[in-house]
Amino acid sequence: MILRIGQSTNGSPIQISDDPNLHMNALGISGSGKTTFLKGLILALQEINAHRIVLDFTGDYCEFEELADEIDVKILDIRDPSLSLSILEPEHPDDTPEDIADRLLGLIKERMKLGDTQWAYLSELIVSGLENGTIKTFDDIVTLAEMEEIHKNVAIRLLPKLQKLNRILPKGTDPATWNLDTPGITVLDLHRINDPASLAILVELLVGTICGLRMNKAPAKYTPVFLFIDEAHRLKLRENSYIGRLIREGRKYNLHGVFSTQWIKTAEEASMLEQAAAQIYFRMSDREAARTVAGFPFKDRQMRERYRILLSTMPRGQFLVRHNNRFYLSKAPRITKYNT
Repeated sequence: MILRIGQSTNGSPIQISDDPNLHMNALGISGSGKTTFLKGLILALQEINAHRIVLDFTGDYCEFEELADEIDVKILDIRDPSLSLSILEPEHPDDTPEDIADRLLGLIKERMKLGDTQWAYLSELIVSGLENGTIKTFDDIVTLAEMEEIHKNVAIRLLPKLQKLNRILPKGTDPATWNLDTPGITVLDLHRINDPASLAILVELLVGTICGLRMNKAPAKYTPVFLFIDEAHRLKLRENSYIGRLIREGRKYNLHGVFSTQWIKTAEEASMLEQAAAQIYFRMSDREAARTVAGFPFKDRQMRERYRILLSTMPRGQFLVRHNNRFYLSKAPRITKYNT
């Protein structure tokens, strides 16, 4: 499979070929051209009959609806009743209800600021509900907490947090609606969600659902699936998260993450995103440029300084690609309806 991601300054294509790792990370300041690049890449992936899922935090990608007559395009509000989450399904044949509860609570504990008492109560509620079949969705968890009598004081303090998250979670139950094996574009419109904590949890649950649907099916000739996460600096990227699983294991299932971020906050985030085979650098701040070139395989200080200056002065739309420690500088993109 050949993946074309741009054109170099000498006119030759910049491409990744025969590499199972097709994860990409685009880094650059706001207005440097990352979103325009991602829109072009989404369209270019039509050449390899890929399914593309876009987590749209800003509403910028809803314009793809104009292409619905030519390409299979779906623009879905996150509250669309056809969407489903598989957050309470086993990920492995030997998963126990305790494993499922721990996975979900590990995701929401910090972001929802759960105390130890609330965590223990919620864990027991989920485990017992899974064992007796009364819990299949997050909505069921909220319903049981609303009916709580024995631990009513704990449930009363916990319910506002659960209800707030439940209001934005998809309520569908049919995983077939994701159509991962059908080429096309699915844009999930998230831009109306204003609460950062709920948004971060929702994104992780969506990524976990997509990973589960692809990784738990019988091996076959998979349709390539590319999951686009623009504005990734809004999230807390962690190795033990669903996004971490996507980066570690996705390539084995022809499932690839494409990330875009304005800055990298922690060493853990840097370690995760650097696992992407293609690093795509747009114009960045002096600080990010210095941090970035510090990881380049150059012993010559003058060479590093030239790259630092390049990264901090490139015009909008131009980018530098690092793949297998080789570097390619792109031409400025042509003006189209997607980058005007």
